[in-house]
Amino acid sequence: MSWSPDVRYACRALRRAPGFATGAVLTIGLGVGVTTAVLTVADTVLRRPLPYPHAERLVRFVDEPSADGPAERTPTTVEPDELAELERRLTLVTELGVYVGATATITSGGDAIPLTITRMSASFFPMLGVSPVFGRPFTRVEERGAGALPLVL
Repeated sequence: MSWSPDVRYACRALRRAPGFATGAVLTIGLGVGVTTAVLTVADTVLRRPLPYPHAERLVRFVDEPSADGPAERTPTTVEPDELAELERRLTLVTELGVYVGATATITSGGDAIPLTITRMSASFFPMLGVSPVFGRPFTRVEERGAGALPLVL
């Protein structure tokens, strides 16, 4: 069976209707482009591991307010003593780190500057096996010290 007569017939038909041919080619090209983009994003987001050592062992727990509990309870209310208790009780966990998004305002003799920040426990960087880009990670003593000031690193 030969495809050449069918291909020649299709080319002649498309030459007679250039508007249809252009629309068909553009539709097929757009479909291929969108499919490629969606599969690339899905591969990046869903299939590739996180860029951390032993990423397959990382687990994320989310603390959401319950319907019968106080609505204002958020992960920011996890105190160092509560974190130490969680670390003691979770025997199958090698490292436990807490982080939460928050907002802060910097004022220094001028206008107030609102910031989006991430509050985290001292064990967060070691848990991921990474170091901060600038500065140094803070220690548990700095995190739990009596009267310790908030750190910005």
